[in-house]
Amino acid sequence: MEKLLKQEALNQKDVEDNIRHEDEITARLKAQIEHLERSREKVVSEVSQIAVQNSGAGDELKLAQISVEEMQRKIEAKDAKLDEQQARYEQIRSERNQFSRKLVEAQDEIVELKQKFKLMDHQITQFKEELRLKDRKYTEELAKEKAGKERLKKSRKLVSDHTISFDAAKLQSETVQQQIRQLVKIVSVNDKELSERQKDVLKLITERDLLGTQLIRRNDELALLYEKMRLQQEATVNGEAALHSRVEDVRLLRLKTAEIKRQARLAINRSNMIEEIKNNIKDVDQQLQNEKARTQALAEEIQDPKNLSRWRAIEGKDPSQEELEEKMAQLQKRLITKSEESLEQEMTLQEKERLVAELSGILARQPGPQVAAKLNSYQKDLQKKNTKMKQKASELNMTSTHIEELKYEAERLRRELHDTKRKYYEIKMKNDILQNASAAPS
Repeated sequence: MEKLLKQEALNQKDVEDNIRHEDEITARLKAQIEHLERSREKVVSEVSQIAVQNSGAGDELKLAQISVEEMQRKIEAKDAKLDEQQARYEQIRSERNQFSRKLVEAQDEIVELKQKFKLMDHQITQFKEELRLKDRKYTEELAKEKAGKERLKKSRKLVSDHTISFDAAKLQSETVQQQIRQLVKIVSVNDKELSERQKDVLKLITERDLLGTQLIRRNDELALLYEKMRLQQEATVNGEAALHSRVEDVRLLRLKTAEIKRQARLAINRSNMIEEIKNNIKDVDQQLQNEKARTQALAEEIQDPKNLSRWRAIEGKDPSQEELEEKMAQLQKRLITKSEESLEQEMTLQEKERLVAELSGILARQPGPQVAAKLNSYQKDLQKKNTKMKQKASELNMTSTHIEELKYEAERLRRELHDTKRKYYEIKMKNDILQNASAAPS
C-alpha cells in the first residue's frame, strides 16, 4: 500500500513538473515572439525610413494599417482568453472547497474508527483473561477429580477388605457394619461429587468453546476494521494529494491571469497609440509629398540649372555589399535558430503526450472516481496546452514569413535607392561638365 501511495505521489509530482515545464516553455515562446515582434518593428522602422526617401510609402502605410488591425484582433483574443481563465479559476476554487469538506469528513471517520478499534482491543483483552481463568479452573477441577478417583479406589479396596474379613469378624459385626455404612455413605458422596465434577468439566468445556468462537468472531471484526481504516487512509491521502494539486493549479492560474491582464493593459496602451500613429502617418505622407515636389523641382533645376554656385556634396554613404550580405546572413541564422527551437518544442510536446498517455494508463488501473476526475482534468489541460502550442507555432511561422517579406522589401528599396543615387551622381557629373564647358570660353 505504501508503495502504491509513493508511486501515486511520484506520478502526481511528474505531472506537476510537466505542467510547470509546459508553462516555462510557453513563457519562453512568448519572450521569443516578443523579441521577433521587436525585430519586426525595427525592420519596419528601417523600411519606413527608406520609404520616406523613395516612392514606396503607400505600401508601408497599408502594412501599418494591417498591423494595427492584427493588433486589435489579438487584443480581442486576449480578452476572450482572460474570461475563460477566470471561469476556470472559479471552478477550481469550488472543487477545492469540496475536497476540503471530504477531507474533514474522512478525518472524523478515522477518529471514530480508531476509538472503535481501541474498544475492540480492550474487549479482546478481557476475553483472553476470562479464558485464562477458565483454563486454570478447569485444571484445578481435573486435579480434584483425580484425587476423588484415588479416594474412591481406596474406599472400594477398603470395603473389599472388610467384606473378606466379615466372616472372621462376626464378633465385631456391628462395628464393621457401622463402618461399612459409613464407607458406603462416603462412596456415595464421592460418586455424587464425581458426577458434579464431571458436569462442571463439561460446562467449562462448553464455555471454552463459546469463548473460542467469540474470539474468532472478534478477530474477524478487527480485521474488517483494519481494512476499513486502510481504505479511509488511502482516501485521505488521495484527497490531500488532489487538494495540493488544486492549490498549485490555482496558484499557476493566478500567475497566468496576472500575466494576461498585464498583456491586456499593454495591448490597450498600444491601441490608444493608434490615433497618434495615424497622425504620424499623415505627417510622413505630407513630408513624402513635399519631398517628391522638392525632388521634382531639383530634377528640373538639374536639367535647366539657374544657380550653379549652390551645389554641394551629399553626406553619408551607401552600405556596402559585404555589409548587406552580412546582415542578410545574420537574419537567416536567426530564422534557422527559431525554426530549430520550434522543432525542439514540438519534440518536447510529443514526449509530454507520451508521458501523459502512460500516466493515463496507470490511472486507468486505479479505482475510484477521484482518480478518474483528476485524469479528465489533466487531459483537458493537456489538450489546451496542445492547442496553445499549435497556435504559438502558427504565429511563429507567420512571423518568420513576414520577416522574410520585410527583408525582401528592404533589399528592393535599397536597390532602388542605390539606382536613384547613381542616376543623381550621373546627372551631377553631366552638370559639372556643362559648367566647365561654359566657363572655358570666358
